[in-house]
Amino acid sequence: MKSYQAIISFSFHKFSHFQNHFFHPERVGFIDISCSLFSLLSKDGSLLFQQVPMVEIDGMKLVQTRAILNYIASKYNLYGKDIKERALIDMYTEGIADLGEMILLLPFCQPEDTDANTALIKEKTKNRYFPAFEKVSESVQCLGN
Repeated sequence: MKSYQAIISFSFHKFSHFQNHFFHPERVGFIDISCSLFSLLSKDGSLLFQQVPMVEIDGMKLVQTRAILNYIASKYNLYGKDIKERALIDMYTEGIADLGEMILLLPFCQPEDTDANTALIKEKTKNRYFPAFEKVSESVQCLGN
């Protein structure tokens, strides 16, 4: 019998976009929560750092996006066949995180710096990140063929 699996997240959370692409083949359920349910889960200790996403799987309540992704990727053999492949996956995952962090911080910069920071993000995306991602996508089959 398959164990209960659910991802608990606010629908607008950054993790939400992963759900259809990454977990759909494994039939993992998703629960978008309200602020009142979030408060309840925080108070009962279900949310380790009092934040979502949280995944209930195999009798565990996992938090932190990378921990969740690593666990499920390992469980379903999506995390490389050896240590070298896992290292490559980790490198590109960290690159995506770096790019995402630059974009997420943009709204918090000083108004006079917005145009310069936007231009910098566009330049780095076009000349640094996209070429690296294109290079690996040509040589590696992603998501288990």
